[in-house]
Amino acid sequence: MIRIISVFFFLAIVNCAFSQTRYDSIKSLSAKITLGIKDERKKLDAILYWVTDNIEYDVVSYKKSLRGQKIYPDFGIRQMDSIAREKEYDEAIACMTVYLKKAVCEGYARLFKSLCIHSGIQCVVVSGKAKTLLSDQLAGHAWNAVKLDGKWQLVDPTWASGYVNGDSFTKERNLFYYLTSPEIMFINHLPNEQKWTLLDKSFNSLTFGQSPIEDVSVIEKGLVDYSPKKRGLKIKKGQLITISLQFNKPPSKFNIGISESGRPETRASRLNIELTDKVYDSLNNIDPDYFKTIEKIQILSQKIIGNKVEFVIKPLSEIKGINIHIDYGFTALSYDIVYL
Repeated sequence: MIRIISVFFFLAIVNCAFSQTRYDSIKSLSAKITLGIKDERKKLDAILYWVTDNIEYDVVSYKKSLRGQKIYPDFGIRQMDSIAREKEYDEAIACMTVYLKKAVCEGYARLFKSLCIHSGIQCVVVSGKAKTLLSDQLAGHAWNAVKLDGKWQLVDPTWASGYVNGDSFTKERNLFYYLTSPEIMFINHLPNEQKWTLLDKSFNSLTFGQSPIEDVSVIEKGLVDYSPKKRGLKIKKGQLITISLQFNKPPSKFNIGISESGRPETRASRLNIELTDKVYDSLNNIDPDYFKTIEKIQILSQKIIGNKVEFVIKPLSEIKGINIHIDYGFTALSYDIVYL
């Protein structure tokens, strides 16, 4: 099996080894994908759909890269010291990605770029770090910036193609990472060059990670605004904390709960649970940590105005932070607490 994979990989390299061959093959593919399409945005749509339909994330290669192993050959192009050399490298990796039908983020990004360039759309590969789908930690990543109607926008074709669970990849197109707003992309994408945040200079490596949003899925669920804006909260012991969440639909559609950071949410912390003898009996049987959790955080009030929910909480002892949950078990926002 190892020999077969090695031979297949070798053939892919050979197939993409000659500059003119790989250039013509990707140019031809781009022409087929965008055949008959004149509108620039529709061309981009077609390219994104083709890439996410036909390329799978290579989990095995990704894990090799974590061990320091090289994934892509350099094709004799060892230095990106000119636009011509970078273009040649893009074409080589793009060709190899199409041949294997698998890639890690660099393969996705360079294929996406090459297809865009051949269709007349300005596109660059953005290198940086991200909170990956496989890990909560920052890791090397690559995505794209494209220019539509004179404006740069962001696309992550890797994350738009599906998701990884353990050692397997599930192909499931996610347009959340297609032409994503720079503010949202900055929550989990940190480019090496600040200019590719597409935001002002206050969005940089020093301020990255300050958003309390723990999982951008909460934005997909309809979160449009929240307060406080920064993850770190400086308070005095016993001080009340007001947290508000605004959705694009009534917050009654969600189960919203609170827990101390580092501890699982208990049903006792849910905003829509009243503490009655009946609830007490059922929760005490289900959750032995019921008292420990409820004694550390007290929910003083909950107020819903339109699509906005605002609640006031009081830490009853010194805690490290607060987690806001949407739909039991899903940590949406996290706040760290520093006591003055």
